[in-house]
Amino acid sequence: HAKVLLALKAHEEQLLAAETVLRRNATVRSTERLVARLLGIGRSRRKSRRVTSESSATGTAVEDLQNRLQQHLATHVIIHHGDKRGRIEIEYYGTDDLQRIVTALGLPVAGD
Repeated sequence: HAKVLLALKAHEEQLLAAETVLRRNATVRSTERLVARLLGIGRSRRKSRRVTSESSATGTAVEDLQNRLQQHLATHVIIHHGDKRGRIEIEYYGTDDLQRIVTALGLPVAGD
């Protein structure tokens, strides 16, 4: 697991991924998939072109927000930013993890 996580260059990203691996009790193969997603391996060419066409100031601000959300929620977050609309993806690994994220967002958990 550790060798796979070393592919991530940012120390914070390594810690976040390690926490995710421990929480999920992940196999080495699923850890490899997680790291590949974090590194953006397998992104389509269309998506890459769109990201590079953004202004650097907007791209930096969105990237900063994405990192802050990942730190706050302690899980992988992707922000897909466009000119007029976008999408935020938050990964979770089971019902308990989903409830933890909902609580971190400040929302009441169903049944409370």
